[in-house]
Amino acid sequence: MTKYLPVITLPLFVLLILFHTPGHHKDADKILSDLLISWHLLAPGDILFRLHAEPLIEGVVLWDADQQRVFPIVDQMAHISQQPFLADMKRLENLRDEAAPVAIEAKSKTGETYYWCKPNACVAVNGPALAEAMGLKPTEHSKIFQPASFGVIHLIAGLLAATSLVFAIQSIRQESPASPALPEDIEAFDFGPVRVSPARMSATIGTHVSDLTMRDLKLLRLLQQNRGAVLSKDELYNAGWGRDFMPNSRALEQHMLTLRRKLDPSRSNGQIIETVHGQGYRFNG
Repeated sequence: MTKYLPVITLPLFVLLILFHTPGHHKDADKILSDLLISWHLLAPGDILFRLHAEPLIEGVVLWDADQQRVFPIVDQMAHISQQPFLADMKRLENLRDEAAPVAIEAKSKTGETYYWCKPNACVAVNGPALAEAMGLKPTEHSKIFQPASFGVIHLIAGLLAATSLVFAIQSIRQESPASPALPEDIEAFDFGPVRVSPARMSATIGTHVSDLTMRDLKLLRLLQQNRGAVLSKDELYNAGWGRDFMPNSRALEQHMLTLRRKLDPSRSNGQIIETVHGQGYRFNG
């Protein structure tokens, strides 16, 4: 194996240099995610107060686990500061649906406002204020979400490095004994188009594999065993959290939102876990 180290190390080193971007994208995502983490639990009046007190955010839209808008409240007159933001609602909903895990777009080509969206929230971000919060000059806000660019020389060098790496890996594989196949999980079960493996704590749909938690497995097993029946929130809380858990109003909804994304990241199979409004959840299979 040591004889391949120079062959493997060189292309990896080149690729690391070429494709490492010293951008601020992830720093911005963390700042905005931390800022919004508790907003879903606030009353609309409190959200509006936070909005006016926070210079980074010019507007916000929040959705629940079923993608029903919870702020600003539907069919209720929005505050005047939110009305320009709501006029772009279709665009915001498209960005929300594209978020993986976030989607970003400049509000206009010449403006200083950016739309930053997650699956349950979209905010209008003041670019200069965000740049200052990140230790940059206000005029450098366009660099925060700017993708890296590479020249022709970078591209050729990258391709050569990648080709060298592929040849090195193929040479190692030819000399290495085949790995033994993983044993079959006898407790695995089908959840619609998804194959759930308790032993591996994973969910597989097509070629995509998602990691599951023990709580995910408990909820999926209960829904699968009661195929077609509506399970109340209390039943699901008891199965996933235990009878001593004191639920808040959003713990289950947020968990179901995350679980649906694990089961069907592309959202191409409809709603695998159906929400029955006012009652609970159902798996039709």
